[in-house]
Amino acid sequence: MRSVTMKFATTLFCVAHKQHRQWAVVTAFTTTHCNGVANNNNNILSGRSRIFGGSKLWASSSSTTSTLEAAPVVVPVAAIPAATPVVVVTPLVVAPVKINLHTIKAEEFRTLLKSWGNYPEYRADQILHWVREKGVLSFDDMNNIPKKLRQLLKDHADIGGTLELEVELKSKDGTIKRAYRLWDGQLIESVLMPYEDGRNTACISSQAGCAMGCVFCATGQMGFARQLTPDEIFEQVARFASELKAEDKRLSNVVMMGMGEPLANYRNVMEAIGRMNHDLGIGARKITVSTVGIVPNIRKLMTSDLQVRLAVSLHCSTEEERSALLPANKRYGGLDTLMRTIQEYIDTTKRR
Repeated sequence: MRSVTMKFATTLFCVAHKQHRQWAVVTAFTTTHCNGVANNNNNILSGRSRIFGGSKLWASSSSTTSTLEAAPVVVPVAAIPAATPVVVVTPLVVAPVKINLHTIKAEEFRTLLKSWGNYPEYRADQILHWVREKGVLSFDDMNNIPKKLRQLLKDHADIGGTLELEVELKSKDGTIKRAYRLWDGQLIESVLMPYEDGRNTACISSQAGCAMGCVFCATGQMGFARQLTPDEIFEQVARFASELKAEDKRLSNVVMMGMGEPLANYRNVMEAIGRMNHDLGIGARKITVSTVGIVPNIRKLMTSDLQVRLAVSLHCSTEEERSALLPANKRYGGLDTLMRTIQEYIDTTKRR
């Protein structure tokens, strides 16, 4: 039997193939995309539901993709319906997702600690201080936290964040460039740039890939994969901030000029910026949002309570040249519309 995957994100499945003996092997696996099961004769479940143990699953015939297999489970053949192959939906015990201490909100963490053992609110503040202000990398270094609580943190919390560091490059001037792998395999980039005057600026990604298609931009030529969540945007900043604080330095500026078009992910970007301002203490005017000219969302930004700075990538001064380099130019009304909107933005916000 070969198994193919089914389109149910993070759902657990079992696949069984009836054997001509007393016992059959059921393989349990977890996957993000599922399309059915095929037997040795390539008879694929298509447009029909199979019911087993009260669970119902629709399957379709799509291309095969990989699965993550776990240990086989043996079940009696009598428990399997006669039709082959059989798709079985069954609950499995899996390790819980750990709490990300870089991104969890303080009020949520205080509530969580109360549920763990009625710990007082100040314990949550102490723990977050260790992670976000001291930049510690081990729970054992939290010497004012009770041993029992530290063990709970080891079991249920993640001090390293959920962005997996794939590559890190450091230059002679101290610039750090990172590639993070996301939970779904997408890669994003973040850069920390130190300056001689003591400023430290983080350049942050807002999307995996980009849909703008700018011909001079490597990300634009990759195409668009997905929007980053507020937590994925915020964590890039939080990790740089905590690492700098461990060296008695601070993150002074953030520029949304990494991968993606920030104003095309407006809601998530603005939520993350709000947390940079509130949780990390980075002034709104020390945060810059860059855009190729998403006119409707520039207008939204005019009325935002967060007084961030706006940077617009013009690249060319004529309509023809700009449209050739930035396909989004025509999509949002061209240079004249963009320039009028920028002037309106300046007049409304009193900011350049």
